[in-house]
Amino acid sequence: MARSVKIILSEEANEQYEELNRIVGEEVKKGATNSFHQQLLKSMK
Repeated sequence: MARSVKIILSEEANEQYEELNRIVGEEVKKGATNSFHQQLLKSMK
C-alpha cells in the first residue's frame, strides 16, 4: 500500500531546492547522467 507524504519547506529551503532543480536540469541538457547534484535531488524525492 502506497502512502502519500506532504513535505513543507521553509522559504530558504524551497529556494535551495529550486536552485538544485535548475542545476540538475542544466546538467541533464549537457548529457550528465549521474552527478552529485542529481544523486542529491533523487534522494530528496
